[in-house]
Amino acid sequence: MTMALPDPVAVNTGALKSAYLSACLLLEEVPTTPMSKQVRREVLEALQTPGEQPLPTGPSVKAATPFRVTTTINTEILTRVKPIVMVELKGRDQETGWAVILGGSIGVWWPFENELIPVVVEHQARRDRASAPAP
Repeated sequence: MTMALPDPVAVNTGALKSAYLSACLLLEEVPTTPMSKQVRREVLEALQTPGEQPLPTGPSVKAATPFRVTTTINTEILTRVKPIVMVELKGRDQETGWAVILGGSIGVWWPFENELIPVVVEHQARRDRASAPAP
């Protein structure tokens, strides 16, 4: 049996689109920072690329690396009972970074600038507090 490996640019572009749309859902608005506009441009360029042409590879597409969420991470994510969360994690290189976790099983390293992270995390925390059961 043989199979073709997926196109890494297509995989990263799909991951970037999912991370961007997740950020919009977490913020409950469309981010308007310069970097988020760049991400939107890269995703739209990919959508407008004819099927026979190679997908464009911008800096955001290269940075939006997807990964499978491990059991250790999954435990933390599932306790929050949210389909989309943003968390700070250590990567394989032991560097700390931010990732969007989708459905508790797929993660995407966050390619946006750091100034947007506190806004998303604070908004996420407010939503968690608002939905917490009363003591």
